[in-house]
Amino acid sequence: MVSDSAIAHYDPILLEALNESIESSPNNARAYQARGLIWIHAEDYGAAIADFSEVIRIEPENAQAYTYRGTSRFWLRQYAGALADFDRALELETNPEPVVYFNRGYVHRVQGNVAAAMADFRRGAELAQAQDDTETYAQARSLIDDLEPLPILGTDDVLGRGQEKIFAGDFLGAVSDFAEVLRRPGANTQQQVMAYRQQSQAWVALGNLDAALENLTAALELDAEDALTWLELGQVHLDQAEFDGALSTFNRALELNPDLTDVYYQRGITYIELEQYPSAIADFTAALERDNTLASAYGARGLAYYEQGELELAIADLEQAAELYRNQGNFAGYQQTLVLLETVKATILQER
Repeated sequence: MVSDSAIAHYDPILLEALNESIESSPNNARAYQARGLIWIHAEDYGAAIADFSEVIRIEPENAQAYTYRGTSRFWLRQYAGALADFDRALELETNPEPVVYFNRGYVHRVQGNVAAAMADFRRGAELAQAQDDTETYAQARSLIDDLEPLPILGTDDVLGRGQEKIFAGDFLGAVSDFAEVLRRPGANTQQQVMAYRQQSQAWVALGNLDAALENLTAALELDAEDALTWLELGQVHLDQAEFDGALSTFNRALELNPDLTDVYYQRGITYIELEQYPSAIADFTAALERDNTLASAYGARGLAYYEQGELELAIADLEQAAELYRNQGNFAGYQQTLVLLETVKATILQER
């Protein structure tokens, strides 16, 4: 989608100034466009669409406004509107930038129109090459190479490819591959459930929790006994700070499969958020009984002990977590645990 370099960063002072400018001059297209870019950066795409619509009202041939509104509509999965906006932007631009073709190509890709997506990526690649933009050209070629084999790949292969993209951080590509699985009439129930569940992970990574919830709801409609789907639904509730909903879904996951280590861990985190530390400790202990290399569970249990005032137990767990993080090469976890360890030790010194 539109590159970050084109998006204004959120600045409360600038936003206030733009609000005042629009209030005093409601036909100030430049102010609406600048504010719309701020909304995109803040991921408030509904507000962005409203502002770019005002720009288009004032300046019906503003191609950039159509591009930005199409981008906002894409993130809200309003694909028909996004396509219409990108089409209009390309009609208005005498020398369109490659990014407009790429953005339209992304819409075609997630909708499963492989031929149209490849045509847009190829056109974007041609423009990038003509501009001697080797980085953008390489990105376009990568997208084309990714799409070309799609029609001949088996459903399991597409699922596996989508999972690889999640691990690689290509979340839009993952969304596209899982959507391809869900479009295939030959996909069985297990494949569909996995596609919905994996696609929800990609949407979570992209910050679209509503889309993730829709995916998980659809997965449960296909198989209400899938414990992993209940686990991931609980994680989304936890991300949304809906702690009661998270508890109920984690409980359901454990009813279906009492040996899922991650459910105990995630439910323990939920109990910490609810300040129910004994329950949190019990869950982290259950997780560690199933996987004694889980550094995060030692760290979280140490935090729960600290909150309960059991400082020696907290130190023991945090030291174990730090050692595991270091041995596993997780230096961010290691450093964060050391900071918490210092806090606990300082508390002990103060109490003495």
